[in-house]
Amino acid sequence: MARAAEAACGLSRIYFVAAAHPWHKAVPTASYADRYAMLALALHRSPRWMPLDLGAASATYSVDQIRHIRRLYPGSRVFFIVGADAFATLPSWKQPQALLQLCDVIVLARAGFDLADMIAALPPRLRPAPDRSQQSHAQGNRAAVNVVKLTNGSHLYWLARFQDPFSSTQARQWLTAPNSPRPQRPPLPAAVAAYARRAHLYSHA
Repeated sequence: MARAAEAACGLSRIYFVAAAHPWHKAVPTASYADRYAMLALALHRSPRWMPLDLGAASATYSVDQIRHIRRLYPGSRVFFIVGADAFATLPSWKQPQALLQLCDVIVLARAGFDLADMIAALPPRLRPAPDRSQQSHAQGNRAAVNVVKLTNGSHLYWLARFQDPFSSTQARQWLTAPNSPRPQRPPLPAAVAAYARRAHLYSHA
């Protein structure tokens, strides 16, 4: 997801955040410290990608995380990267309209979702007029992306061509089934898989 967003929108830096207490999930099997450590291991070869520790800030909700990031980097343009399956649940998020006032959003396609679903998930006041809802957007060698301008001036960038067969659930299952056939491309970096297995993080996943 990060590679696709970086290529499509020319991002200069990408921060990865492990939520301290994700409200929409059961208590995580791995602690916040473990999840932050795995992020650091996964990102160490990508100089423009880095983990951001918001644990002390107790930024559980996306809107709180973005507010915290904007305080850290005042004046910077901020993008929120998210999969279509998650963005489709936006109406249930904390202060979705406030979130979309604070940042632009990059939404990556998932099977079963299209741009119309993403527009429908927007707060009604932010939805553009139907005849002005999208336009083709490409810069240089960047991947083509559809841009939706919201009524508050923020933008939704839709990456319709994004494809990735893996999910976090599949990655956990892969970790707990060492004798299963090895996929052509493992769903996790080797260092992350070794850490998780050594710490027995998902032995009961």
